[in-house]
Amino acid sequence: MYATRLFMPIAAIAALISSALGLPATIETTPGGSSHQKLSRAPVAQRKATSLRIMALGASATSGVGSSTSNGYREFLRELLESPPTNSGAQLASIPINFVGSLTSGTMTDHQHEGWRGLEIAEIADKAALAIPKYNPAIVLVLAGTNDCVRDVDVAHAGERMAKLLDDIHALSGGNATAVVATLQPNSKDAVNDRVHTVNDRVHTVNMQYRALVRSLRQQQQQEGGSRRVYLAEMRIGENALSRSKDLADGLHPNDGGYAKMAKVWDAVIRQALVDGGGR
Repeated sequence: MYATRLFMPIAAIAALISSALGLPATIETTPGGSSHQKLSRAPVAQRKATSLRIMALGASATSGVGSSTSNGYREFLRELLESPPTNSGAQLASIPINFVGSLTSGTMTDHQHEGWRGLEIAEIADKAALAIPKYNPAIVLVLAGTNDCVRDVDVAHAGERMAKLLDDIHALSGGNATAVVATLQPNSKDAVNDRVHTVNDRVHTVNMQYRALVRSLRQQQQQEGGSRRVYLAEMRIGENALSRSKDLADGLHPNDGGYAKMAKVWDAVIRQALVDGGGR
């Protein structure tokens, strides 16, 4: 997607993360004379080092169901973010990554998330209303809507429910969080084999709504300005698109290979958001 490789110094990346967090940034000098970036809302005397706080928000695919470690995409994503970018994007190797949330799952140490198994978009929004003010994420990765499709919950208006969730993320974070919305993975579960085509039709409908929603919000931001920061993580188109035949563990949730693909998509979008200055 990008033709050139871009590596950014620690001070520049810290400034971008500061923008994403809505925090002031300063350079402090240690007694040994070395300088390092500090980010905080607090006065200078109270400032403490911070990290890039990422909230994985969604349902069972966010918690890691289907992966051999229950880490899902989160561990793969962490490894990618701590490595040099493969293409253009922010260099984050020196910035601490911190997944935040009220739930834990998986073998990874940093295993916090907001992946609520079985919940639909509106229910996930209720959980976000509690979690976002508490954990103050800089980036919220939203993967929600699969349960709405499987249960045929007002699919025609799924995009409206996602729009409300994005409005909530923006308001609850004080306009500081960048939201990344993922398109949904396909379905091939044997238990719904007689209606799997219908379920995937619903997934396609929801994905079309999500693409249109993010496109509209980004166009509005460009035209009107402001602090709204929304990106799309495209899981169904491109070299890392999830395959029904290869990337699903149980016909519904991704397997390790599928989660690894998802992590690559999240990684590219996060780095681009930070290069954009948090999407501003």
